Amino acid sequence: MKPLVSFVTKIIKHHAFPTLVGCLLLLGILDQVARTYSLFWVLPGFDKVLHTIGGFMAALFSYIIISNWYPHLSAKKKFFAVVGFALFIGVCVEIGEVVLNHFLTHPLPFDPSDTIGDILFDILGGVLAWVYYLG
Repeated sequence: MKPLVSFVTKIIKHHAFPTLVGCLLLLGILDQVARTYSLFWVLPGFDKVLHTIGGFMAALFSYIIISNWYPHLSAKKKFFAVVGFALFIGVCVEIGEVVLNHFLTHPLPFDPSDTIGDILFDILGGVLAWVYYLG
């Protein structure tokens, strides 16, 4: 139990943690508002805002982990790890959307261009997190 407490304590004490929590709250609020008022259909591209925030959050989380446990990595390796994690999470979200859509009573047609756009905005969020904290 002690290693877990140490792990969580290092994350909470990191200077980027408040930003991570703020992004999580913002993402949750925007998602709920979008679902309540059908903003995903009313405002084309609104989901790209959420993907950018999600990519920013994923990159920020990986930045906190890397800066605590792998501080010796070069800036280039840190960049690829941070943005790569945002990409990984974005791909997982897209796979989740496809799987979930398969089980819906009124499934939506699969749109590869939307999926690619979503992943690109996840990457953009990762790059923005990198620039914000290390640029």
